[in-house]
Amino acid sequence: MADTPKQITVELSDGKTVELSMLPLKYYADLLKAVTGSIKDIADQWDGVSNDEIISQLPNFIAEHMDEAATIVSVATRGEITKKDVLEVYGLADTIDIIAGAIVVNDVDRMGNSIKKAMAVFRKPRTGKHSQGSIA
Repeated sequence: MADTPKQITVELSDGKTVELSMLPLKYYADLLKAVTGSIKDIADQWDGVSNDEIISQLPNFIAEHMDEAATIVSVATRGEITKKDVLEVYGLADTIDIIAGAIVVNDVDRMGNSIKKAMAVFRKPRTGKHSQGSIA
């Protein structure tokens, strides 16, 4: 496992700095609630993709999911930058810097791998007499 920084400082185009750190579980829940509508698209695009590859895809992601990207920035900054500010004040470079920092500090690649491992444990095998529709 690569060393994941505990905190990342991002300087924005207006000179403001924001500190990004690993999000507590409550913030992940808020984030997932906010992006539920496009979470399948996001998961499909980023399935098995490394943090670096995700970051390289951010401009396209933001173009297709601007509202969700603004929500990610707001949650990643724990509300320090509002969704409205993301949409009306800050540009693409600032948005990418914040999302990229959040991806790195929260180790999204590791999170995805952990979810896949957990899913494999809970999946039932599709073999045996019960999977063939027989009634015992």
